[in-house]
Amino acid sequence: LLVKYNDRTYRIKEKVLGKLYVNVMCLPQDSEEARKLVTEGGDFSSKLFEGLRGRVNVSRPNNDPGPTLYDVNTLLDSICACDGNGDSLGDIFGQIYSTYTAVEQKWLCRIILGNRNLGACCNALNLFGSKDVANLFEETSNLEEVGEVLGENAAVQLHGLRPLINFSPMLSKRLNVGSESLMPEMAVQAMDFQSFVMDVKVDGERIMLHKKGKEATLLTRNGNDYSDNYRVFLDEIIREERITLADCILDGEMVAWDDDKQRVMEFGKNRTVGKAEGELQVHDESTSWMMFIVFDIVYAGGNNAARILNNTFVERDPALMEGDLRAWPLHMRRSLLQKVILFKPHRLEFIKSKEVRCGSGTKSPQNVLAMQIAVEEYFDQAMKDGEEGIILKKLNSTYAIGKVSRNSGMWYKIKPDYINGFLTDLDVCLMASFPGSGRALRGEGVSSFMVGVRDDRPVNGIVPPQKQQKMIPIGKVGSGFTFEELTQLREYLSQCEISSTSSGPEGAAGGGGWRN
Repeated sequence: LLVKYNDRTYRIKEKVLGKLYVNVMCLPQDSEEARKLVTEGGDFSSKLFEGLRGRVNVSRPNNDPGPTLYDVNTLLDSICACDGNGDSLGDIFGQIYSTYTAVEQKWLCRIILGNRNLGACCNALNLFGSKDVANLFEETSNLEEVGEVLGENAAVQLHGLRPLINFSPMLSKRLNVGSESLMPEMAVQAMDFQSFVMDVKVDGERIMLHKKGKEATLLTRNGNDYSDNYRVFLDEIIREERITLADCILDGEMVAWDDDKQRVMEFGKNRTVGKAEGELQVHDESTSWMMFIVFDIVYAGGNNAARILNNTFVERDPALMEGDLRAWPLHMRRSLLQKVILFKPHRLEFIKSKEVRCGSGTKSPQNVLAMQIAVEEYFDQAMKDGEEGIILKKLNSTYAIGKVSRNSGMWYKIKPDYINGFLTDLDVCLMASFPGSGRALRGEGVSSFMVGVRDDRPVNGIVPPQKQQKMIPIGKVGSGFTFEELTQLREYLSQCEISSTSSGPEGAAGGGGWRN
């Protein structure tokens, strides 16, 4: 039921569902609880569950398994048949409210809204008695395939990574640094004083490029297919045969390139530039276009893989086979990348990086100091170039998948905000707010803010009076404060909110922000 089934269309959105529940729960229209249900932002099913669990009296004795799949299917069919009719839906949800538990109603709403973000994890799947079940889910991110295996009580067959099959890519761990002076030392320690490579951290969108023959797709780390979003880029790469391997999976970042300014644009421009490129159908007629920056290859297969691998690595461990390359060390995967991709400036590029070798292989003071200096210089240069940070990767690191990869000790990311005292404080004004998303407190109201500074620059040599000075937006802030601080902030700012009739930034709560 949680995967797409029979292309059911319920014609129900969160706000409609919220109004239905406000009616069946007999909530006052102006109550805080009713407002939460009909206001967008946050995980609707979780908000609903909070309101239901104190009201719904339905419970399941141990000998009552609850509704069957047939019951739920029939119920969903009846909802679908309503075709959005409010009266008919009201009757059905009145029945649901009186016969289903709070938890069952939460999951019904997730099915209806198409919210399939299950948060399934290895520990939960391990309850089925085999680690292979969890591994299968990690390799495929396909709950339907896992369900079929469990339903048939069949032996789990792990096929490894395969083109066009989604998986959760390798993640880097945050390296928190006590002070700027300690950063190089802690970075080298995190690499266990082994040889490593430093990549710039690109402010883009993590994308896995899957190629199988002439077919290719672009999948995000969450498994969303973005092929159509960047169709012009993808078709061009395949048409120009920029990837010589018949089958492969590349790991990288999709960014927008500004050719006028000769730099990567902010991540928020990806959608705009991708859409514009799609409308033009070419990128040569524009001054900005999409660029894919590759930093890893995790699959090499097809009819020419054996020949390419044998020519690239004349002598290699027989255990390092074609196909799934997770067991291959990073330095070999990167050597292969250079052989199988015909890079194109500002369109298909290799990540900017620098290798740091451990000298003679010993942990001598001279070697350690040289490594620390290399880290410090590379990080400083990345900051001067406006990069987001750097990522350290052991040259012998294998490729792990899933959330557990973050704790593998192989990849570490360093950003300026991870280093105490590296950034300079700046006093700003809150100009507007934006509704939160997700569960719990962040989804219950505003949780991010547009901030700005006062423009007090002289005009004709005279500084304008304060009331005539404009506010200049400089960014959006949505983290760095605790839930308790956020609650206090909401309470204070609710007293300062300007009427919604005021003009303000699009999408901002209240339309205008707050008074000074």
